[in-house]
Amino acid sequence: LFLSMLLIIYFWFYAFIPRKLPGFLKFGIPMKQTNILIMGLDQTYDERHNPTRFHRTDSLILANLNPFSQKINMISIPRDTVTDIPGHGKNKINSAYAFGQAPLAVLTVSNLLGLRIDRSIILRSDGIARLVDGIGGLKIFVEKDLKYKDSWGGLDINLKKGCQQLSGKQVHDYIRFRHDASGDLGRITRQQTFLKELFKKLGSSATIFRLPWLISCAKGSISSDMPFRQLFAVGNFLRMADKQDISANVLPSHVSSEYKGSLEPDQKETEKLLLELGIRR
Repeated sequence: LFLSMLLIIYFWFYAFIPRKLPGFLKFGIPMKQTNILIMGLDQTYDERHNPTRFHRTDSLILANLNPFSQKINMISIPRDTVTDIPGHGKNKINSAYAFGQAPLAVLTVSNLLGLRIDRSIILRSDGIARLVDGIGGLKIFVEKDLKYKDSWGGLDINLKKGCQQLSGKQVHDYIRFRHDASGDLGRITRQQTFLKELFKKLGSSATIFRLPWLISCAKGSISSDMPFRQLFAVGNFLRMADKQDISANVLPSHVSSEYKGSLEPDQKETEKLLLELGIRR
């Protein structure tokens, strides 16, 4: 009877408040450090304003999951970072996907960071909005009024400053906005804020009962090369992570003197960052 009670208590914690479990009692998570490249795709249009199949990466985020430290380390790579794209020479890194889709983007980032990338996740332009609506929206602090309209690009952003519950469309607008003095770096900060809040929401008990709807939302908008078993382990790890155990970083770089309007990675500072975060090379 005592053992049965312990099992009931354990599975209640596991289902509803897994973050409270000590590390040695967490199962169904990755057994080793896992590097996942998250790629958010943009949407381009032809001269008749019809969507095309040509995509670049609006966002590139390496997520390092470390089951030993129980931490998630994110490194965002600015889209204007110039690096060597195999077979295409020096170019902005957001073009790697356009040249060779996910395999070339993964190879390019792997070479840039000197890391093995285990898996990738692709988020299409409408995928984030559908996912957020699937979990009932997200509470996010909007740091200032965000307003921008681009009829050609299909953007009509109008968000007010303050902490608020955002719909899927509003979250999509929040993470795409970059039309202020901070430009792409400001957008990277908002993307990282979004991911932290998303991981937090995925860990809530209410989300468990939305899983069938979330799976439906993901079809056609979110894709990954992870088999279901690994996808489950990664999802489980995310919902067990405390917000304070998620670090958000940006690839160290400097303004390029050779390529106008671009950034060049700082290799020495990048190696230092990877060492500080405990990410295996």
